[in-house]
Amino acid sequence: MRVNLSVAALALLAAPLCFSEDDGASRFSGTLGLGVAAIRDYEGGGKSRTGLASLISIEAATRLGTFALGDDGLSWTPIDGDALRAGLLVGYDPGRTSSNRTGGDYRPGSSFLKGMGDVAGTPEAGAFIGWDFGDHAAVNLSVLHGVGDKGHGGTLVAIDATVPIHSGESLQLALQPGIAWTDADYAQTYFGVTPAQAAASGFAIYRPQAGLKSAQLDLVATYALTPRWSVMATASYHRLMGDAENSPIVQRSGYTEFGAFVAWNFGRK
Repeated sequence: MRVNLSVAALALLAAPLCFSEDDGASRFSGTLGLGVAAIRDYEGGGKSRTGLASLISIEAATRLGTFALGDDGLSWTPIDGDALRAGLLVGYDPGRTSSNRTGGDYRPGSSFLKGMGDVAGTPEAGAFIGWDFGDHAAVNLSVLHGVGDKGHGGTLVAIDATVPIHSGESLQLALQPGIAWTDADYAQTYFGVTPAQAAASGFAIYRPQAGLKSAQLDLVATYALTPRWSVMATASYHRLMGDAENSPIVQRSGYTEFGAFVAWNFGRK
């Protein structure tokens, strides 16, 4: 999980958002929320930090497809059928610092990484395809590649699913498993140690290869207080895998994160 919850988690709060011009509904809709979250100081770090976090999910249905803004970036969905959807993504990886985060700095980072240098933020672009299996599950495959000569410059491939386990009038529960793969450039940036970094930090030289990076399981609970207001709680378990797990900078390969939010839904009947 980056600083905020994924847009997938907001699916529990969001009704279908692609309206026709004559159905009486706003063509703009979404969810805005505020709460607290306890997240890891960096991926594989030994400590967590609790602070304010937000939920953002805004969608607009147009003749060209659905445009959406969420915590993970911007998406355009020109293909949106009953079972299949596909489109393009633009996101931003905030990078990582080699010092403890303070004040309003929500970038991942820790003084444990002193000598490793900072990882610059990375604009990302890619695509996604998803499948809906009625009320049983939804599966999404996304590919994002770093753009520009700063940051990780690599590729991240993620597969995740949303599986409802309870859908009542007010309370909804869902499990969201996921798995991520990275190429060697991404792995080297976040889990590798170059000779220069080894000399400055004391970590052993390490050159990870492309492969599975992590697996994740989220439990998301949403309770509707009114048609417009909801509360959400989420618990996530993350597990690093393969070369990422074996990196000398990893203090804890398995860890949990939590969040609780109050959310306002708008633009729906």
